[in-house]
Amino acid sequence: MSLYNHCLFPYVATFVVFNLFFYLFCICAYFL
Repeated sequence: MSLYNHCLFPYVATFVVFNLFFYLFCICAYFL
């Protein structure tokens, strides 16, 4: 299970970072 989580981590991290940037972009677009 530990190895499975380690292999899956990059995909999860990328997904989270992408969502974070998308959220910030929406906030900036809303205020602009």
